[in-house]
Amino acid sequence: MKKRTNDEIRQSLGLINGQQRVSSHTSHNCRWLNAKGESIGHGDLTLKDFSNISTRIGCWEIFIVVDDVSGIENSDKVEFLASRAKFIIIRGRCYSIISGVFSGIYACSELDTMLTFEIIDKEKAKEIISQFNCF
Repeated sequence: MKKRTNDEIRQSLGLINGQQRVSSHTSHNCRWLNAKGESIGHGDLTLKDFSNISTRIGCWEIFIVVDDVSGIENSDKVEFLASRAKFIIIRGRCYSIISGVFSGIYACSELDTMLTFEIIDKEKAKEIISQFNCF
């Protein structure tokens, strides 16, 4: 399987590098990474973007949203990504990573988009990222 370029990935997901969303955004000016910690791009993401990513992403791909990537080059990638991830998106699923004891599912809606997020902790995030890290 040929690895897709960042441009190909962004285009297939309907994203533009550095995008700014005027409507309400779920994540503001974040970095987008793959399972190896490689940059896919950055910018704002709305619920519609999350929905598009979860339906369009390849079943072998993972989309990780982080605030900051400083220090990634000197660390274990899976551990780093799990500790910094705000959101993880795979085919058909969106995860929100929140530290603490709370877990469960929550639904969000915005205009014509309704989306469900599963709330997970950093250990579960590490587990999910590890499954995709071999590609």
